[in-house]
Amino acid sequence: MQVDRDYQPATSTTASSLDEWADPAIGAYLEQSQQADLDRIDTALAQIDAQLAARETLHDDIIAELDWQLKKYEQERDRLAKPGLSRTAECDHVYARLQECRQARRDERRAHWRDRQRLVRERRKLLQERAAIRDENLSEIL
Repeated sequence: MQVDRDYQPATSTTASSLDEWADPAIGAYLEQSQQADLDRIDTALAQIDAQLAARETLHDDIIAELDWQLKKYEQERDRLAKPGLSRTAECDHVYARLQECRQARRDERRAHWRDRQRLVRERRKLLQERAAIRDENLSEIL
């Protein structure tokens, strides 16, 4: 059996095969891909910022409505709770509604805080991802 001395296996890494990876078209593709990732992240960040602003406005409206209801029931309670008058079923109803409004206000604040924290965590994650992409040196990949 005769051995072919000019034979090179296909898996050998010669200087010319490494140069093939440094092709400008590949570098341009990687840069485009990186830019597309940055654009996607920037879009997601803008959406989160818009969601935060919209939720803040909605939360303020809900709290204002609950405050208005609380004030209304407090005035009704004060009208019904005159000294010397016995407590009526109507007065008990007003006290119950006051408690419900106070609880709804606490629940709304808690839900808003949790929602806001979830969005802030998502935003922070995207900012970290964007920083990692920007720090990535494409020449190291090539």
